[in-house]
Amino acid sequence: MSCKDDFSCVESLVCYENVRWSSNDSFCDCDYSYGWSGSECTDFSLQTYLALSLSAVPGLFLAVVIVLYSWNAKFVWQKRKITTERDLILVWATSFLSMIFFVAE
Repeated sequence: MSCKDDFSCVESLVCYENVRWSSNDSFCDCDYSYGWSGSECTDFSLQTYLALSLSAVPGLFLAVVIVLYSWNAKFVWQKRKITTERDLILVWATSFLSMIFFVAE
């Protein structure tokens, strides 16, 4: 099926134009950048599983950082009494904001 843009394709198909891996000038097919495959673009491919597993890595890293930071903040607050409550909250808030922007990247 020939197409001129993504809106001329049905459902979740996208329009490919002048690609090296096909002899057709333009055609509708699955969006391979997200790993969709199959006749209706609802099947997962190897690329889908890789994308899903690699997207979990920053989340796991964030969870470990939050646990370690919370334990360290609790230790500093209860045992040493080095910082005031205001300073601890300020550092905690800025750390969480930086972690959120790190994961959102």
